[in-house]
Amino acid sequence: MSTRVRPVIADLKRLSKLPPLSPVVAQLTATLSGDDVDFRDLERIIRRDPVITARVIGAANAAAYAGHAPTTSIHASVMRLGVLAVRRLAFLLSLYNAVPVEPAERKAFWRHSLAVAYAADVVTRHVPTWSAGTQMEQAFLAALLHDLGLLALGRHYPKENEMVMARVAEDRVARSHVEREIFGVDHAEIGARLAMHWAFPKTITPVIACHHDFASAPEEAQWLSAVVALADALCNEDETSAMGEGSRVGTIEEAIALLGLAPDALAQIVDQTRADSARDLLVLETIGGY
Repeated sequence: MSTRVRPVIADLKRLSKLPPLSPVVAQLTATLSGDDVDFRDLERIIRRDPVITARVIGAANAAAYAGHAPTTSIHASVMRLGVLAVRRLAFLLSLYNAVPVEPAERKAFWRHSLAVAYAADVVTRHVPTWSAGTQMEQAFLAALLHDLGLLALGRHYPKENEMVMARVAEDRVARSHVEREIFGVDHAEIGARLAMHWAFPKTITPVIACHHDFASAPEEAQWLSAVVALADALCNEDETSAMGEGSRVGTIEEAIALLGLAPDALAQIVDQTRADSARDLLVLETIGGY
């Protein structure tokens, strides 16, 4: 295949035309730098965006979460779900429609992204030397955002993106390799640029850029990159959450070695991932406004 479009990495005008994220996202992101988040601070942040407030309350009342009488306040929602769950839901609700795509594509994307985020969360709990706290939340957010470049490519270069998917399916090669051939760049690098455009933490930018090659990540980002790479590889081997990027057995083995995981941890990671990611996907699909 010889067709190649102008390198996407230079086409920053297209990224600049994407809608801005809710200010809530930046404020929530800032809370990742602290070990603890006061529930009152979280309430104040979410209340600044009436749409996100309504959707978080809707999530608290969704069948996947609700087990009590309906609530109509953000305070009760935080008390019911917990600070961690509400912060994650607010991220999800803010990002869900950030890049306009067809409903089927959006569903497939978020099924995969949620699965990888929860898998990364589970991985951090299995890594023997991992420091608990803010890094666990950074792993979740980096994994949630790791494939943003796929949405941007599908939105702005649909024909070329179909060429990529056809080639991957026909030749059974890694999607990122075909993207570099056709676009001159892969979705990981595009996603990193998009994360910079939206001012996400600098700590997760190299993780997004290197989630297919964690060995090339800067030393300070290598462990986090390995966590996301492992979570992504595991989810791409699972029929319920795969994105058609192919199996990466080498990635799995290398990440296990770097992170010091027990071999029998993989099955536990996959099993623990499915329930939480499926629940939040259901919440996203059933809340009004989507």
